[in-house]
Amino acid sequence: MKGILCSIAALSLLALVGCGGAKEETADPSSSSSSYPQPEMPNQPDQPTATDAKVTVEVLTPEVNAGEKAKVVVRVEVPEGLHAYTPEVGGSYRPLRIDLKDGPVDMLTPEFPKGEMKEFPGLSSEPLSVYEGRVDVPVEVTLSKDAKGEVTATLTVETQLCTDEVCYPPNLHDVTFTLKVN
Repeated sequence: MKGILCSIAALSLLALVGCGGAKEETADPSSSSSSYPQPEMPNQPDQPTATDAKVTVEVLTPEVNAGEKAKVVVRVEVPEGLHAYTPEVGGSYRPLRIDLKDGPVDMLTPEFPKGEMKEFPGLSSEPLSVYEGRVDVPVEVTLSKDAKGEVTATLTVETQLCTDEVCYPPNLHDVTFTLKVN
């Protein structure tokens, strides 16, 4: 009787948890209202991965006048063994990109640093420009002329990380910052 109860308890637990394990929820990059093309992903593994970049933002100009420019830095930390593509890489690869999601900003100008040319025979016959490790992207934001007081803006950063042989599905990261408008 004790064995039957244990079997029933184990089956009940499996039914609650499910056999597939936990599923990570990620934003759909194709839903972004960006001017970037949405090509198909090369050599994607069958299962999504929890491996992704850490994205933060640092404000360099905390106070600004309405209609003027402020500077922030978007910091992307690519885990060891992975790389992200620079904006110069085309084709079906998704480069690192930064878009405005929300806030009183008229213009957004990221200044992407130069990447490193590397060969990935499992992905391309040509060397590709990539970022590895920590990447700091200065971003100039031009505030709307009607911005007042303390304002908040949100940027969406798209990352697609790859190993030497496969690329994982892209992820969207929202980072928010606050500025004081004089």
